[in-house]
Amino acid sequence: MTKGRLIGEVESGPNMKVRVTIRKSNKHQYIDIRKFIEDEEYSGPTRKGIRLHPETLEEVLPLIEKGRLALADDSYELDEDKKKAK
Repeated sequence: MTKGRLIGEVESGPNMKVRVTIRKSNKHQYIDIRKFIEDEEYSGPTRKGIRLHPETLEEVLPLIEKGRLALADDSYELDEDKKKAK
């Protein structure tokens, strides 16, 4: 059984939140970032999410920050945009 500790959550749309949780399974800890739905029919996690072990998280965080900065100054170009320009 997986145990966890909620770190925080943010609204992601109507009846939808993104939760960040620390979980432990088979003596390994990881960060779980997952969408949760809360409505009349179902309340709980969705299959949309990612589980990262600490080593992977350390490698991914700089990439997320790089993406955030690129979005902020609009300096990114999507691969689809490059194909259309040819």
